[in-house]
Amino acid sequence: LMQTPLIFDDLRAFVALAQSDSISKAAVKLRIAQPALSRRLMRLERCIGTPLIERHAHGITLTQAGHAFFESADRAVSMVAVLERNLQSFAQGH
Repeated sequence: LMQTPLIFDDLRAFVALAQSDSISKAAVKLRIAQPALSRRLMRLERCIGTPLIERHAHGITLTQAGHAFFESADRAVSMVAVLERNLQSFAQGH
């Protein structure tokens, strides 16, 4: 059971991190500082109750839980991106 609320930006950060294999690359992609990205990831891991990545000297790797969680998280982030585009288009009258 989730101990802390799920924050969507944390999901987005996890997906970017999983796709880039590097905290620094993911932070650049998200246009946030590395410590902010690390905080988002830690908050998500607290929410889920398990580690999602392992940090190494040369980047990160997903844990078994991270691999299992990635597909659903990626799908959710993609769906929200489509929703945001549709809402933007609707707001512009297209």
